[in-house]
Amino acid sequence: MPNSDQTSHAATVSHGKEVLCARRGSYEPPLPEAQSALSRWIVRAEAALMVALAVAVLVHVGRANPNESGPIKFAGGSSAISRIAAADLAAATSALAAASDSSTSGADPSKGQVLFMQTCTSCHGQQAQGLPHMGVNLRESKFVATTNDRKLVAFLKSGRKPTDAKNITGLLMPPRGGNVSLDENSLADIVAFLRQVQKEHADQAQRENAGKDAPPSPTADAPGAPSTRPVAEIESSKQAKIE
Repeated sequence: MPNSDQTSHAATVSHGKEVLCARRGSYEPPLPEAQSALSRWIVRAEAALMVALAVAVLVHVGRANPNESGPIKFAGGSSAISRIAAADLAAATSALAAASDSSTSGADPSKGQVLFMQTCTSCHGQQAQGLPHMGVNLRESKFVATTNDRKLVAFLKSGRKPTDAKNITGLLMPPRGGNVSLDENSLADIVAFLRQVQKEHADQAQRENAGKDAPPSPTADAPGAPSTRPVAEIESSKQAKIE
């Protein structure tokens, strides 16, 4: 039987052969699944660093050559871009202001009509035409036409006292028209109905004015007016006169 010295010597020889094989290129690296999480993280960090360096180089080259042609050019240079940006900012500001003022964009004029009939007709009439010594004519009210929806809802909520300098009737306009059950949505519906009433009234007045300004249509009895009779009838009439 081999003694311990012989066994140790055999193990040493075997280990030496493995090292020799590894040095000759027969060593195979571990599979990616066997790599540690730290190794994978280091590889990813190196890749990200390379990408960042490449981007930095491209940006530096672009700044170093500002006069070279690029994919996009703007006529007028930076001043034109500044004007475009200013115009866009102004448009956005106007749109934001309009949105803040038009707080009743989702109001329902049909609901507003029902609420108007229940609350406002005793002073302003069934057609919002106004009543003598009572409410004003809302169909032609300049105050309604020139006040935005948000402010008009606020006015209906607070009403107007007889001592108010802008009160042209000297009568009390009660808050919410005297109907305390009207919330802001209900008041917005009434405002939408008033907008519809004023538009319909203006359209009707425009049609009436257009009819008044139109020249009268010529009739068959008027001298020089074209006849609307058939040609055969006209010819037979001429023949009868000759005979």
